[in-house]
Amino acid sequence: MDEFIKVFRGDIFYARKNQKYVLLGMQQEIPFHILKLNNNNTNTQRNILFLFYHNFSKLKLCSQNYPGATRSFNFILLNKMDDWEDKYRSNRNNEIPNEEANNISENNDKIQSCTLKKKVNFITDFNDEKENKIQRIYPNYDGHEIKQNTSGNGCNSDFKKNIIFTLKELEEMRKNSNYVKIDDTENNEFSIELYFDYKELKLLRKKDEPLSSLKNRLILNLNKLYQKQSKKLNSMQNKNANKIIDDNLKSGKEKENTTIAKFYDKENNIIDENCILKDIIDKLNYLVIDEYKIYIYINLYDLKKIYVSMDVYANHQIIPVHLPLGKMEDYIYYWVDSNDKNVLNSCDIFYKPTNADISKRIQLVIYDKKKPIFFHVTEEIEVKFHPFEEQLKIKEQRYSDFLAQSNQYDNNNNNTLRILSYNILAPIYTNTKYATEYMFKNINPCYLKTSYRSHLLIGEINHDFDIISLQEVSEYLHKNLFYVYLYENYYSSYKPKSPYGNDGCSLFVSKKKFNLIEYENCEFNTIVRNPELKNIYDIFIKLSDDLDEIIKEIKTVYQIGIFMHNTSQNIFIIANTHLYFHSLAQHIRVIQVYCILHILEKIKNKYKNKYKNKEIYVILNGDFNTNFESEVFSFVQGDDIMENSKLWENSKLFKKEYDDLNKYPTLFNIENNSNDQKINGLYLNRKNFLPLYSAYKKVDIPYTNWNNNFIDVLDYIFLSPELKVKRVLKGMDKHLFDQYKGVVSPFNPSDHLSIAAEIEL
Repeated sequence: MDEFIKVFRGDIFYARKNQKYVLLGMQQEIPFHILKLNNNNTNTQRNILFLFYHNFSKLKLCSQNYPGATRSFNFILLNKMDDWEDKYRSNRNNEIPNEEANNISENNDKIQSCTLKKKVNFITDFNDEKENKIQRIYPNYDGHEIKQNTSGNGCNSDFKKNIIFTLKELEEMRKNSNYVKIDDTENNEFSIELYFDYKELKLLRKKDEPLSSLKNRLILNLNKLYQKQSKKLNSMQNKNANKIIDDNLKSGKEKENTTIAKFYDKENNIIDENCILKDIIDKLNYLVIDEYKIYIYINLYDLKKIYVSMDVYANHQIIPVHLPLGKMEDYIYYWVDSNDKNVLNSCDIFYKPTNADISKRIQLVIYDKKKPIFFHVTEEIEVKFHPFEEQLKIKEQRYSDFLAQSNQYDNNNNNTLRILSYNILAPIYTNTKYATEYMFKNINPCYLKTSYRSHLLIGEINHDFDIISLQEVSEYLHKNLFYVYLYENYYSSYKPKSPYGNDGCSLFVSKKKFNLIEYENCEFNTIVRNPELKNIYDIFIKLSDDLDEIIKEIKTVYQIGIFMHNTSQNIFIIANTHLYFHSLAQHIRVIQVYCILHILEKIKNKYKNKYKNKEIYVILNGDFNTNFESEVFSFVQGDDIMENSKLWENSKLFKKEYDDLNKYPTLFNIENNSNDQKINGLYLNRKNFLPLYSAYKKVDIPYTNWNNNFIDVLDYIFLSPELKVKRVLKGMDKHLFDQYKGVVSPFNPSDHLSIAAEIEL
């Protein structure tokens, strides 16, 4: 005996493949929207004409309702998607009689635009649908099949399993759909949008008001729209006596008196209208206005937030902003030529335009896989030719040489790790008067903009690194560039120097190589006051009268992640930092190093006790603002700092610059300064802490930072002795940057060069 399914106009159904018959020859589940129900009542039964809309065609299904039943399908298997997820099926025998199968046909006439409430008899000149096995062809605006740009990245295999709706289809689908969308706001309100009968309502309702208030407001606003529509149609009829106007649509007054709205929960029970909105918001499933069922969607991801903020160039990847990360598998996305939406450029969310795309304007289309009526199209963006492509090729050769050696031997070696450290130059340091008039005076300011530098920054990190340590990262760049691009394959952590997020450290670690245990991020000006370091700090602050106040203002952070290596099961403590910059602040930097070594030693001992049979390794990356000849570098490598060290004299020479943005290091050697006063400082015993060594030797790289008159090595990768360096990323020919008198240039996004090392356990 058949099991009947109650349906409403506006319901969504999915046609599913049958053992004997495939509806319309489709090979996958296809959504159909019920547009019309025609009832022919008799004494014994009621025949219903179901009119479905899909793919610019009509599909007529004839069905019988037996006495006592509501509405049903009883000759073809259809899966009803209740709230798009809960499935119901008619238990009809798989055999479909020929005479019933012949009722399944496609309307060859062009579908006419009409509202769901029009009582207009559709033309029923249908042709029998023949079973076909060909793959679906997606029509575009002109009815042609959608083409793929073979010069682009193409679509991956996952997307080939899904139906890709064209933009025209998505627009038609949304236009013919009824739904309610409810979202939280920052205030004590819900933002509510109703799309019904080609009408759109938007309103705000207090969270503590009753459901009846929302219902009454919806009815009132709908009736106002119907009255407005009625007046418009009457005016049209008066102007054209021969024009046929639907009586039902003209009757605004009648509609106002008959509109009924009820809210249902997920168990199909009517919700008490006296309930407070905030108490029942998660229970709302659908709304029925008269006989029209309208699904309710709560707090869906707002696809309208997605946009492209970066300048777009051929052969450089595009990183859209505000993607629904963590749920990308729930969406279909592709890039189209905005002038010819028939061309599908790519199904890669991070599309890399080709030379064939130059001068074209492209757009990203993204929609919910289960709810395709929710879609978004980004604004048009022009693909530009990169005027510095030749210089970029020279710069890229640096990475190619590094990776060529690596790939030849270690492509499948899980005990080999690639590490990158890079000070990317925070945007806040590029837009000051001092920056544009002195530090970066030799480069056009347009090349200092974040929108321009973004594609270059992605190019720096896009070389299969297992550990990426970045310094001078703004919160915006972390969240909207690096985090987005690396989300799928990397653990991510951001530690800002201040609540404003203008500058901080980012750490990304490969999920393929490691498993995250925990993060232990901390601040220098907190650690240095730790009771365990009291003896050291008490002596240190006596070097200068205002040193304690200066330390309070220094925002250096220590970013530390603890990971388990997936292959060896050993523990890795990976740290990232950016030490204080001032040229005469060597005494501060050595205390900063002392503090981070103290923290790393504590963490190592903690995990050594916890995992007694595992090796504990340390990797310390960052911008240390110190060169190979400095005592700070020697201290990290293992040398002690003596009480009579010349770096303690800096405490008298050093004058705190309160505007850090307007100063830049010019020297690291205090011997150039005259000071006859001898100062006794601290004795710092390096043997108290774990040993480390630099992956780079002085001969490996001539400089990592160059700006005007200052050029030197400031960036390092320090390793536990058990980790062996196989190769390092070499430097770059200084002459490439001569005209800019620094490495900040249209083809290098920072005043630093990146450094990298490949190591082996």
